[in-house]
Amino acid sequence: MKRITLILMTTLFACTPPHPEIDPANQIEQLLMNTWLPFQYNIDKKTFPVELTRGKDFITFQPNHQKMERFQGKDIKGSWEYLPHGNFIMIYGPKKKFYISARVLSVSDEWLKIETYDVRSGKMITTIYKAKKEGK
Repeated sequence: MKRITLILMTTLFACTPPHPEIDPANQIEQLLMNTWLPFQYNIDKKTFPVELTRGKDFITFQPNHQKMERFQGKDIKGSWEYLPHGNFIMIYGPKKKFYISARVLSVSDEWLKIETYDVRSGKMITTIYKAKKEGK
């Protein structure tokens, strides 16, 4: 009887999904849902400031997996999804005709650090974003 109870309990715990509040993927996705302002770039261990033309740029990851972005003054709508296997954000343009895959290096309430591959230069680019504070 003890053996059957042990097997049943083991099966129950093995088949129970993790609670969403403690699921690391859910925590990262919750942190991503913010408005992010570009802060700086790192390319080949060199740090570069954000260009003046990108001074009002931002990207907002919304809870409904829609995104709003301003890139060089141009508003771009699209969608996004977080892929926990590999720790990637897939950022899609309108109608998903193009996309950018970005590896999340770190994310907190204040900072987002992602890494993308630039096809033109053949280099990995680390972009650091600062969270937009309410009222600013």
